[in-house]
Amino acid sequence: MHGRISRVQLFRAAGAGLALAAAPGIAAAATGGPPGRSYPFFPQVQGTYTTEQLPDILNFLVTVEHLGVTVVNLALTTYASQLQLPPLAQTVLQSTVARDQAHLEFLASIGGTPLTTTFTVPPALFATAVGLLEAAEAFETLEAGAYITAVMEFAELGQPTLSKNASQVAAIEGESRALVRATLLSMGVPDASPPGNKAFETDLLLYVRDEYALITALGFIGGASPPVPYPGRDAALAAAGATGAAVIQRTPNNASSTFTFTGLPNITAERT
Repeated sequence: MHGRISRVQLFRAAGAGLALAAAPGIAAAATGGPPGRSYPFFPQVQGTYTTEQLPDILNFLVTVEHLGVTVVNLALTTYASQLQLPPLAQTVLQSTVARDQAHLEFLASIGGTPLTTTFTVPPALFATAVGLLEAAEAFETLEAGAYITAVMEFAELGQPTLSKNASQVAAIEGESRALVRATLLSMGVPDASPPGNKAFETDLLLYVRDEYALITALGFIGGASPPVPYPGRDAALAAAGATGAAVIQRTPNNASSTFTFTGLPNITAERT
């Protein structure tokens, strides 16, 4: 039959495929992709690489989310009079604490257990509003990096839904970083222009645990500053106020089918 492929032809084709895979530039050219690029399944590292265990990933992520809520809650309550936050900064931080609270509740619902809920937050962090927001930009960048790493590790563990959920959080962390930069720009900080200054979010971490290690090294866990406990859900949402109450999509959704377009609000509205 004309449509039949012989065993010899099949093996020849397989051999050609292996040869192409061994030469990424040729493979890319043959498939119409950019030459000289290859995308290994595991990250290319010096030494060995072993994917973290699922419970550990969740525990590290939920711990740092507890820290984020604790720090922003302090800024909005204990240090509010000292900081004298402009209205935009107040609004951005209120939405941030509500979103971080939603993140930690989701992580807890799928088994994440914080390694600690008490943090050693340096009071110097709240010396000025600009200084606090610059630290917030760095923290949000680190958080986005942690969730990017979680996306990769969840994929390696064969957890595509968790990979999608982690990407949903990573998008929000990147959004928070841009909002903080926009606020800094409105306060006259020239280095904050443009607020959206990245085409791709930066991949910072090989393992999710590396974020926890860095936070610890910076003194936020087990450091010399007075210990501050996570304030709890009610206190965090009270600090978020009406702004926090307006935050939508408090849980990650999983689309079972592509939505039907009926207008722009149909894209931007919350989905369950």
